[in-house]
Amino acid sequence: MSNQKITRKQMQSILFMFWTGSLVVAASNKEVKQDYWICLLISALLFLPIICIYDRLIKLYPGKNLFEINDAVFGKLVGHIITAIYIMYAILLASQLTKIFAVFIRVVNMAETPELITAAFMVLVGALVVTRGPENIARLAKYTWLVIVIILFTFFAGFKDMEFSNMLPVMNSDFPTILKVSAIGLILPLGESVLCLTLISNIRPEENIKKIFLKALVFNTIIYIIVAIRNVAILGPSTNMYYFPSYEAVSIISLKEFFSRFEVLIGINLMLNGSIKFCVCLYASSLGLSHIFKLPNYKAFTASCAILIITLMQLLYQDLQQFFNFIPYGAISSVPYEIILPIATWIGAEIRARMSSGTKSSKTSTNNSPEKT
Repeated sequence: MSNQKITRKQMQSILFMFWTGSLVVAASNKEVKQDYWICLLISALLFLPIICIYDRLIKLYPGKNLFEINDAVFGKLVGHIITAIYIMYAILLASQLTKIFAVFIRVVNMAETPELITAAFMVLVGALVVTRGPENIARLAKYTWLVIVIILFTFFAGFKDMEFSNMLPVMNSDFPTILKVSAIGLILPLGESVLCLTLISNIRPEENIKKIFLKALVFNTIIYIIVAIRNVAILGPSTNMYYFPSYEAVSIISLKEFFSRFEVLIGINLMLNGSIKFCVCLYASSLGLSHIFKLPNYKAFTASCAILIITLMQLLYQDLQQFFNFIPYGAISSVPYEIILPIATWIGAEIRARMSSGTKSSKTSTNNSPEKT
């Protein structure tokens, strides 16, 4: 177990960048089009009960991370099985992220560069960060301000290219479709933050976990909405024709005749946010393996997990169309990790807490009962 501590602001930054790591592919939706910002709001509201579950688990088991909580609730055997499931989930999520990162770089800039080279660079950097400890991941997240500045800059710089009539009519999509897209937004990416619970034991005990998640969620939702409005207002109906609408929208922006090619800023954001998300996934998988094998240092598994991630990455998705077609099915397959298991853990924790309090009260009443004469 690492003795390094993560502050409240650092954890908020990690969550924010973890979620915005999906912006490159989650900045629009062809089913709801201009109503996508409404789906983002609904997704945030749907995530609030999950935050309450996280907060309750951490209050019941202070100082424990996700894997230790599973052991405490379900016992070591079942807890280790659940930990193994989360390890596989973390590796798969990291592989998907690495694939998207490599494809994005190849499609928009370096068509002749093999995806494996780009992916290897990302994995190597992530492994170096993770081996230096969770505190180093938190330090990397300090560039949250840069991500926000870039997004706000591209929004205001693109004002002259925006047609806000593209946002009309509001609620043009039927409610079942809006709810379906909102549910996907809940799972991808908000629900993926269950892996961030592996960092909880490194947070100072006095910090309010609920407040940390809520503040990060508010900032994330605002930024997502700003990006969605920017893309639709600039690209209009053609938004959903592009795999990377943020890149296409920002590529149109220019200031006078001297400043253009602002799309490079999207690449910077992708690298920053994607690196944080990758590091959290790699850390979670390494920590999970060290927990199962009862080794004090998770770093012994970092290289193995990194190699597995880059190997799996090469087996995923032959093209972008296949990836985007898989997103709804990926959301469904993620429900057990992100919704069912946390709820089951919370229920089990509440039962154990009630049983424990009942046992204590029974012992207290027995000790306080008068002796028979």
